[in-house]
Amino acid sequence: MATSLTPNPPKILVGQWRRDGRRSFVKHASRRRERAATLRAQADMWEGRLAS
Repeated sequence: MATSLTPNPPKILVGQWRRDGRRSFVKHASRRRERAATLRAQADMWEGRLAS
């Protein structure tokens, strides 16, 4: 991953890391929302069971 030994990477490399991070975040956003909806449904189900 590292291309040099300096503590300060070149700006172009930092920009690439940012773009890659944003792309990954957006790519997995729908999966996170689906997982949250599933967990919320499970929580609602358990609250209903415990309340009865």
